[in-house]
Parts: sequence; C-alpha cells; structure tokens
Amino acid sequence: MSRDQLDEVAELFFVTFTRVGEEWTHENARKHVDESFFGECHFVAKEKNKIIGMLLAFPLTKVAGTELFIDTIAVSPDYQKMGIGTMLINKAFEYAKLRGFVAVSLQANKKLQSYNWYKSLGLSETGWIELIKLKKDL
Repeated sequence: MSRDQLDEVAELFFVTFTRVGEEWTHENARKHVDESFFGECHFVAKEKNKIIGMLLAFPLTKVAGTELFIDTIAVSPDYQKMGIGTMLINKAFEYAKLRGFVAVSLQANKKLQSYNWYKSLGLSETGWIELIKLKKDL
C-alpha cells in the first residue's frame, strides 16, 4: 500500500465499517487511516485496479516481545466471503513469521461475525478487555 492510495482505502474503511453498524464519518475514517499508516505492514487486495480489501498493521512491543498488531482489516461488502480477508491476514501472518515477531494480535468485537472468523484462523482470546472513558464522562 502506498500513501497515494489512502483516499481509496479510507473510503473502503468507511463503507465496510458503517455497513456493520459503526457510526464513522468520512472525515474520521480518513483520519483513522492516516494515523494507522506508519510502520511497514500495509497490504491491499485489488480487482481491476480497484482496492477491494486492505490490512493496516504495525509493530507493537509488549512483555513477551514485539507483536505485529493488526489495526484494521476490511474487505468491500461486495467481495466478502471470497477469501480476500483470509489472503490478507495470511499475508500478515507470513510477514510476522519472516520478520521474527512473537505473535500477531488484533482487537475484535464478539458481537460481529468477524470475531468467529478470527478464531477460525487460529487467533485466540488473551483475557485482556479494552476499557474506555468517554469525553462526556471526563
């Protein structure tokens, strides 16, 4: 993935995540993609020069060593269930193995179908739970 593809990647992000009920704006989707575009592990899947899938990941050091953290994986709704997401995540697994990362990790929502898909690919729960305090409560 290259910087000149970020507009198209942000649009894919927006369409994919709003389709599952998340309330993203175009502006926040673009900002998220921009903020996640660092490090070295970003992949896209294309069909006829159109980006139909993407994965953004970066190194993240934890107690056991450096993991490859998958920040975002998205596949266009028209191309889901065709193996594109699996191809992208397998590319990340291969990348992590070749570069000596101790693990590949991501965050998942149990309420979404993707959660069971991640588990079917061999990812497992760690016991950590994300906690958040919203601006209105600060």
